Amino acid sequence: MRTIAILVAAALLIALGLKHFGQVLEAARRNAQRFSDLVDRNPDGILAVDYEGRVEAYNQVAERILGIPRDEVLGTSLKELEDAFGVS
Repeated sequence: MRTIAILVAAALLIALGLKHFGQVLEAARRNAQRFSDLVDRNPDGILAVDYEGRVEAYNQVAERILGIPRDEVLGTSLKELEDAFGVS
């Protein structure tokens, strides 16, 4: 989620210029929080990866389904998870 916030902030920075840097960062933080809330409150299991294939979002439903604690999944690569589950 942090990567998403940074990308949003960068895009907004380019559009608005450095004059509004603090506002852009605050907007990015709010958007990242909204995304996090949507993921956490969703009744479905959600596992989202960033552009490098690393897990960036993982909600409690996904944790229950997969049986792997969030702190062990966040930041790991999708390839590592595939290996752990024997998926090729």
